[in-house]
Amino acid sequence: MFNLRIPILLIALVVSTHKVSAEPDRTAIAALYEKAKQEGMLVWAVTDPESEVRAVITAFNKIFPGIKVRQLSQESSELISRILLEEQAGRVTIDVTSPGHGKMVVDLNIAQDLTDVILMFGADPNYAYWGNRVWAKVLAPYGVIYNTKRVSQAEIPKAWSDVSNSRFKGNLIIENRLKEFIYITDIPAYGGSFPQLWSETKVSNFVLQVQKNNPVIVHGVPRVVAEVASGEHAIAVTNLSQYDTVLKRGAPIAIAPTPFVPAVGILQFVPMHAPHPNAAKLFAGFLMSPEGRIAWADGRPSSDLTLSGNSKFAVSMRQAGPPQIVPLPPDINLEYERLQKTYSEIMGIKPGGS
Repeated sequence: MFNLRIPILLIALVVSTHKVSAEPDRTAIAALYEKAKQEGMLVWAVTDPESEVRAVITAFNKIFPGIKVRQLSQESSELISRILLEEQAGRVTIDVTSPGHGKMVVDLNIAQDLTDVILMFGADPNYAYWGNRVWAKVLAPYGVIYNTKRVSQAEIPKAWSDVSNSRFKGNLIIENRLKEFIYITDIPAYGGSFPQLWSETKVSNFVLQVQKNNPVIVHGVPRVVAEVASGEHAIAVTNLSQYDTVLKRGAPIAIAPTPFVPAVGILQFVPMHAPHPNAAKLFAGFLMSPEGRIAWADGRPSSDLTLSGNSKFAVSMRQAGPPQIVPLPPDINLEYERLQKTYSEIMGIKPGGS
Protein backbone atom coordinates (compact mmCIF):
# COMPACT_ATOMS: atom_id res chain seq x y z
CA MET A 1 0.00 0.00 0.00
CA PHE A 2 1.00 3.67 -0.05
CA ASN A 3 4.37 4.06 1.69
CA LEU A 4 4.22 6.89 4.21
CA ARG A 5 7.56 6.20 5.85
CA ILE A 6 10.11 7.13 3.21
CA PRO A 7 13.29 8.42 4.92
CA ILE A 8 13.29 12.19 5.33
CA LEU A 9 16.71 12.41 3.66
CA LEU A 10 15.40 10.76 0.50
CA ILE A 11 12.44 13.10 0.36
CA ALA A 12 14.78 16.06 0.76
CA LEU A 13 16.62 15.06 -2.41
CA VAL A 14 13.64 15.70 -4.61
CA VAL A 15 11.23 18.01 -2.84
CA SER A 16 11.81 21.73 -2.55
CA THR A 17 12.54 23.43 0.74
CA HIS A 18 8.78 23.88 1.24
CA LYS A 19 7.39 21.48 3.82
CA VAL A 20 4.69 19.00 2.90
CA SER A 21 1.43 20.28 4.36
CA ALA A 22 0.26 17.20 6.29
CA GLU A 23 0.46 13.45 6.71
CA PRO A 24 -1.41 11.50 4.01
CA ASP A 25 -4.83 10.09 4.90
CA ARG A 26 -4.19 6.39 4.41
CA THR A 27 -7.84 5.41 4.88
CA ALA A 28 -9.07 7.86 2.24
CA ILE A 29 -6.32 6.82 -0.17
CA ALA A 30 -7.24 3.15 0.28
CA ALA A 31 -10.90 3.91 -0.45
CA LEU A 32 -10.00 5.88 -3.59
CA TYR A 33 -7.69 3.06 -4.69
CA GLU A 34 -10.52 0.53 -4.45
CA LYS A 35 -12.71 2.72 -6.67
CA ALA A 36 -9.83 3.23 -9.11
CA LYS A 37 -9.26 -0.53 -9.38
CA GLN A 38 -12.85 -0.89 -10.53
CA GLU A 39 -12.02 1.44 -13.44
CA GLY A 40 -8.81 -0.47 -14.07
CA MET A 41 -6.97 2.12 -16.16
CA LEU A 42 -6.31 5.76 -16.98
CA VAL A 43 -4.91 7.75 -19.90
CA TRP A 44 -1.96 10.05 -19.21
CA ALA A 45 -1.17 12.47 -22.05
CA VAL A 46 2.34 13.87 -21.78
CA THR A 47 5.07 15.76 -23.60
CA ASP A 48 7.90 14.04 -21.73
CA PRO A 49 10.40 11.47 -23.07
CA GLU A 50 9.34 7.86 -22.66
CA SER A 51 12.25 7.07 -20.32
CA GLU A 52 11.07 9.63 -17.77
CA VAL A 53 7.42 8.64 -18.04
CA ARG A 54 8.20 4.93 -17.75
CA ALA A 55 9.99 5.43 -14.42
CA VAL A 56 6.96 7.25 -13.00
CA ILE A 57 4.43 4.70 -14.24
CA THR A 58 6.53 1.84 -12.84
CA ALA A 59 6.70 3.52 -9.44
CA PHE A 60 2.93 4.14 -9.46
CA ASN A 61 2.15 0.53 -10.33
CA LYS A 62 4.40 -0.77 -7.54
CA ILE A 63 2.29 1.13 -5.02
CA PHE A 64 -1.06 0.82 -6.81
CA PRO A 65 -1.08 -2.41 -8.85
CA GLY A 66 -4.02 -3.30 -11.01
CA ILE A 67 -4.40 0.08 -12.72
CA LYS A 68 -3.01 0.29 -16.22
CA VAL A 69 -1.58 3.67 -17.20
CA ARG A 70 -1.84 4.23 -20.93
CA GLN A 71 0.65 6.84 -22.14
CA LEU A 72 -0.25 9.25 -24.93
CA SER A 73 2.57 11.47 -26.21
CA GLN A 74 2.01 14.73 -28.09
CA GLU A 75 3.25 18.30 -28.03
CA SER A 76 1.66 20.64 -25.50
CA SER A 77 -0.23 22.69 -28.10
CA GLU A 78 -1.69 19.52 -29.62
CA LEU A 79 -2.78 18.21 -26.23
CA ILE A 80 -4.57 21.37 -25.18
CA SER A 81 -6.35 21.60 -28.55
CA ARG A 82 -7.44 18.00 -28.19
CA ILE A 83 -8.81 18.34 -24.68
CA LEU A 84 -10.71 21.53 -25.57
CA LEU A 85 -12.36 19.81 -28.53
CA GLU A 86 -13.16 16.71 -26.49
CA GLU A 87 -14.73 18.75 -23.68
CA GLN A 88 -16.88 20.63 -26.22
CA ALA A 89 -17.97 17.36 -27.80
CA GLY A 90 -18.67 15.78 -24.41
CA ARG A 91 -16.39 12.81 -25.15
CA VAL A 92 -13.21 13.22 -23.09
CA THR A 93 -10.61 10.46 -23.55
CA ILE A 94 -7.79 11.83 -21.37
CA ASP A 95 -7.55 11.59 -17.57
CA VAL A 96 -4.44 13.61 -16.75
CA THR A 97 -2.60 16.01 -19.04
CA SER A 98 -0.99 19.42 -19.55
CA PRO A 99 -2.98 22.67 -19.62
CA GLY A 100 -0.51 24.28 -22.00
CA HIS A 101 0.75 27.81 -21.43
CA GLY A 102 -2.13 29.65 -19.85
CA LYS A 103 -5.19 29.53 -17.60
CA MET A 104 -7.63 28.57 -20.33
CA VAL A 105 -8.63 25.25 -18.75
CA VAL A 106 -9.24 27.06 -15.47
CA ASP A 107 -11.11 29.98 -17.01
CA LEU A 108 -13.31 27.60 -19.02
CA ASN A 109 -13.94 25.52 -15.89
CA ILE A 110 -12.76 22.26 -17.45
CA ALA A 111 -10.05 21.57 -14.84
CA GLN A 112 -11.07 19.84 -11.62
CA ASP A 113 -10.52 21.38 -8.20
CA LEU A 114 -8.07 18.92 -6.58
CA THR A 115 -8.11 20.34 -3.06
CA ASP A 116 -9.40 17.02 -1.73
CA VAL A 117 -6.54 15.16 -3.44
CA ILE A 118 -3.94 17.56 -2.04
CA LEU A 119 -5.28 17.06 1.48
CA MET A 120 -5.64 13.30 1.04
CA PHE A 121 -2.05 12.80 -0.07
CA GLY A 122 -0.54 15.46 2.20
CA ALA A 123 0.86 17.12 -0.93
CA ASP A 124 2.76 20.39 -0.87
CA PRO A 125 0.17 23.14 -1.58
CA ASN A 126 2.94 25.44 -2.83
CA TYR A 127 2.99 23.42 -6.08
CA ALA A 128 -0.76 23.81 -6.73
CA TYR A 129 -2.10 26.91 -8.45
CA TRP A 130 -5.22 28.77 -9.56
CA GLY A 131 -7.65 27.32 -7.06
CA ASN A 132 -5.83 23.96 -6.93
CA ARG A 133 -6.93 23.21 -10.48
CA VAL A 134 -3.41 22.76 -11.85
CA TRP A 135 -0.20 21.64 -10.21
CA ALA A 136 3.49 21.40 -11.08
CA LYS A 137 4.48 17.78 -11.56
CA VAL A 138 8.14 18.90 -11.83
CA LEU A 139 10.10 22.13 -12.04
CA ALA A 140 12.27 22.34 -15.16
CA PRO A 141 15.54 24.33 -14.85
CA TYR A 142 16.91 26.37 -17.76
CA GLY A 143 20.57 27.26 -18.11
CA VAL A 144 23.66 27.46 -20.31
CA ILE A 145 25.65 24.38 -21.32
CA TYR A 146 28.89 24.16 -23.27
CA ASN A 147 31.16 21.62 -24.92
CA THR A 148 34.33 21.36 -22.82
CA LYS A 149 36.43 20.51 -25.88
CA ARG A 150 35.29 23.56 -27.80
CA VAL A 151 35.19 26.14 -25.02
CA SER A 152 38.36 26.96 -23.10
CA GLN A 153 38.43 27.81 -19.41
CA ALA A 154 38.79 31.48 -20.25
CA GLU A 155 35.77 31.39 -22.58
CA ILE A 156 33.28 29.68 -20.24
CA PRO A 157 30.16 31.88 -19.91
CA LYS A 158 29.88 33.20 -16.38
CA ALA A 159 26.71 35.22 -16.96
CA TRP A 160 23.71 34.96 -19.24
CA SER A 161 24.96 38.03 -21.12
CA ASP A 162 28.17 36.16 -22.06
CA VAL A 163 26.12 34.02 -24.43
CA SER A 164 25.87 37.02 -26.77
CA ASN A 165 29.66 37.47 -26.91
CA SER A 166 30.97 37.60 -30.47
CA ARG A 167 33.38 34.73 -29.75
CA PHE A 168 30.38 32.40 -29.99
CA LYS A 169 29.21 33.75 -33.33
CA GLY A 170 27.82 30.85 -35.36
CA ASN A 171 28.53 28.41 -32.51
CA LEU A 172 25.45 28.96 -30.35
CA ILE A 173 22.40 26.75 -30.76
CA ILE A 174 18.99 27.58 -29.29
CA GLU A 175 15.50 26.10 -29.38
CA ASN A 176 12.96 27.92 -31.54
CA ARG A 177 10.44 28.35 -28.73
CA LEU A 178 12.87 30.76 -27.02
CA LYS A 179 11.72 29.64 -23.58
CA GLU A 180 15.08 30.43 -22.02
CA PHE A 181 14.62 34.12 -22.82
CA ILE A 182 11.00 34.09 -21.68
CA TYR A 183 11.88 32.56 -18.34
CA ILE A 184 14.63 35.00 -17.40
CA THR A 185 12.14 37.86 -17.91
CA ASP A 186 10.69 39.69 -14.93
CA ILE A 187 6.97 40.39 -15.27
CA PRO A 188 4.62 42.65 -13.28
CA ALA A 189 2.77 39.67 -11.80
CA TYR A 190 5.90 38.69 -9.87
CA GLY A 191 5.66 41.92 -7.88
CA GLY A 192 9.42 42.27 -7.64
CA SER A 193 9.82 38.88 -5.92
CA PHE A 194 12.64 37.79 -8.22
CA PRO A 195 15.34 40.48 -8.42
CA GLN A 196 17.61 38.05 -10.27
CA LEU A 197 15.43 38.27 -13.38
CA TRP A 198 15.82 40.87 -16.11
CA SER A 199 13.40 43.49 -17.33
CA GLU A 200 11.68 42.83 -20.64
CA THR A 201 13.71 45.65 -22.18
CA LYS A 202 16.98 44.10 -21.03
CA VAL A 203 15.98 40.67 -22.33
CA SER A 204 14.91 42.20 -25.66
CA ASN A 205 18.33 43.82 -26.02
CA PHE A 206 19.94 40.51 -25.10
CA VAL A 207 17.92 38.65 -27.74
CA LEU A 208 18.98 41.24 -30.32
CA GLN A 209 22.66 40.77 -29.46
CA VAL A 210 22.27 36.99 -29.69
CA GLN A 211 20.54 37.37 -33.05
CA LYS A 212 23.50 39.35 -34.40
CA ASN A 213 25.73 36.36 -33.66
CA ASN A 214 23.85 34.14 -36.12
CA PRO A 215 22.65 31.44 -33.71
CA VAL A 216 21.57 28.09 -35.07
CA ILE A 217 17.85 27.71 -34.31
CA VAL A 218 16.23 24.27 -34.21
CA HIS A 219 13.15 22.61 -32.72
CA GLY A 220 13.45 20.24 -29.79
CA VAL A 221 15.56 20.27 -26.63
CA PRO A 222 17.06 16.80 -27.32
CA ARG A 223 18.51 18.06 -30.59
CA VAL A 224 19.96 21.18 -28.94
CA VAL A 225 21.71 19.17 -26.24
CA ALA A 226 22.85 16.45 -28.65
CA GLU A 227 24.52 18.93 -30.99
CA VAL A 228 26.44 20.54 -28.13
CA ALA A 229 27.40 17.10 -26.84
CA SER A 230 28.72 16.08 -30.27
CA GLY A 231 30.74 19.29 -30.59
CA GLU A 232 28.79 20.47 -33.62
CA HIS A 233 28.07 23.61 -31.62
CA ALA A 234 29.98 25.10 -28.71
CA ILE A 235 27.22 26.34 -26.38
CA ALA A 236 23.47 26.42 -25.90
CA VAL A 237 20.85 28.04 -23.72
CA THR A 238 18.38 25.27 -22.98
CA ASN A 239 16.16 23.24 -20.72
CA LEU A 240 18.55 21.11 -18.64
CA SER A 241 16.31 18.03 -18.56
CA GLN A 242 18.39 16.18 -21.16
CA TYR A 243 21.74 17.07 -19.63
CA ASP A 244 22.07 14.04 -17.34
CA THR A 245 21.29 11.61 -20.15
CA VAL A 246 24.00 12.77 -22.53
CA LEU A 247 26.58 13.18 -19.76
CA LYS A 248 26.05 9.54 -18.76
CA ARG A 249 27.10 8.65 -22.30
CA GLY A 250 30.44 10.36 -21.75
CA ALA A 251 29.69 13.57 -23.62
CA PRO A 252 32.17 16.41 -22.99
CA ILE A 253 29.64 18.93 -21.72
CA ALA A 254 29.25 21.05 -18.61
CA ILE A 255 26.86 23.58 -17.09
CA ALA A 256 28.03 27.19 -17.17
CA PRO A 257 28.30 29.04 -13.82
CA THR A 258 25.61 31.63 -14.52
CA PRO A 259 24.42 33.52 -11.41
CA PHE A 260 20.92 32.04 -11.58
CA VAL A 261 18.87 29.32 -13.23
CA PRO A 262 15.09 29.80 -13.60
CA ALA A 263 13.00 26.69 -12.92
CA VAL A 264 9.53 26.57 -14.41
CA GLY A 265 6.70 24.29 -13.39
CA ILE A 266 5.55 21.73 -15.94
CA LEU A 267 1.85 21.82 -15.19
CA GLN A 268 -0.78 19.09 -15.12
CA PHE A 269 -4.53 18.94 -14.55
CA VAL A 270 -7.42 16.50 -14.43
CA PRO A 271 -10.17 17.31 -16.94
CA MET A 272 -13.61 17.93 -15.47
CA HIS A 273 -15.04 14.95 -17.35
CA ALA A 274 -12.10 12.54 -17.11
CA PRO A 275 -13.29 9.10 -18.27
CA HIS A 276 -11.70 7.34 -15.28
CA PRO A 277 -12.31 9.91 -12.52
CA ASN A 278 -11.14 7.88 -9.53
CA ALA A 279 -8.02 6.52 -11.23
CA ALA A 280 -7.27 10.05 -12.47
CA LYS A 281 -7.44 11.47 -8.93
CA LEU A 282 -5.35 8.62 -7.54
CA PHE A 283 -2.69 9.16 -10.17
CA ALA A 284 -2.76 12.95 -9.67
CA GLY A 285 -2.30 12.44 -5.93
CA PHE A 286 0.63 10.11 -6.55
CA LEU A 287 2.30 12.64 -8.86
CA MET A 288 1.94 15.32 -6.16
CA SER A 289 3.22 13.08 -3.36
CA PRO A 290 6.83 12.68 -2.16
CA GLU A 291 6.84 9.21 -3.75
CA GLY A 292 5.84 10.70 -7.09
CA ARG A 293 8.53 13.35 -6.92
CA ILE A 294 11.10 10.68 -6.07
CA ALA A 295 9.98 8.75 -9.15
CA TRP A 296 10.43 11.86 -11.28
CA ALA A 297 13.95 12.33 -9.91
CA ASP A 298 14.76 8.73 -10.88
CA GLY A 299 13.72 9.32 -14.48
CA ARG A 300 14.47 13.03 -14.67
CA PRO A 301 17.43 13.96 -12.42
CA SER A 302 17.07 17.67 -13.25
CA SER A 303 13.90 17.69 -11.13
CA ASP A 304 16.10 17.44 -8.02
CA LEU A 305 16.44 21.16 -7.40
CA THR A 306 17.96 20.80 -3.94
CA LEU A 307 21.11 19.51 -5.73
CA SER A 308 21.66 17.14 -2.81
CA GLY A 309 21.73 13.97 -4.89
CA ASN A 310 24.52 12.24 -6.78
CA SER A 311 23.12 12.50 -10.28
CA LYS A 312 25.31 13.91 -13.03
CA PHE A 313 23.05 16.94 -13.06
CA ALA A 314 23.34 17.64 -9.33
CA VAL A 315 27.11 17.15 -9.33
CA SER A 316 27.57 19.39 -12.37
CA MET A 317 25.39 22.11 -10.88
CA ARG A 318 27.39 22.03 -7.66
CA GLN A 319 30.59 22.24 -9.64
CA ALA A 320 29.21 25.26 -11.49
CA GLY A 321 28.87 27.30 -8.33
CA PRO A 322 26.09 26.32 -8.10
CA PRO A 323 23.85 28.85 -9.85
CA GLN A 324 20.98 30.07 -7.71
CA ILE A 325 17.82 28.21 -8.69
CA VAL A 326 14.84 30.55 -9.03
CA PRO A 327 11.53 28.60 -8.92
CA LEU A 328 8.94 30.58 -10.86
CA PRO A 329 5.17 30.53 -10.26
CA PRO A 330 2.93 29.83 -13.28
CA ASP A 331 2.15 33.53 -13.77
CA ILE A 332 4.76 33.49 -16.54
CA ASN A 333 2.35 31.33 -18.55
CA LEU A 334 -0.01 34.29 -18.77
CA GLU A 335 2.71 36.26 -20.57
CA TYR A 336 4.20 33.35 -22.52
CA GLU A 337 2.61 33.88 -25.93
CA ARG A 338 3.15 37.64 -25.89
CA LEU A 339 6.80 37.36 -24.86
CA GLN A 340 7.42 34.57 -27.35
CA LYS A 341 6.00 36.69 -30.15
CA THR A 342 8.07 39.71 -29.07
CA TYR A 343 11.35 37.81 -28.85
CA SER A 344 10.66 35.81 -32.02
CA GLU A 345 10.20 39.04 -33.96
CA ILE A 346 13.53 40.31 -32.66
CA MET A 347 15.17 37.00 -33.53
CA GLY A 348 13.57 37.08 -36.99
CA ILE A 349 11.76 33.75 -36.70
CA LYS A 350 8.19 32.54 -36.42
CA PRO A 351 6.97 31.77 -32.88
CA GLY A 352 7.84 28.17 -32.08
CA GLY A 353 4.72 27.21 -30.13
CA SER A 354 4.27 25.76 -26.65
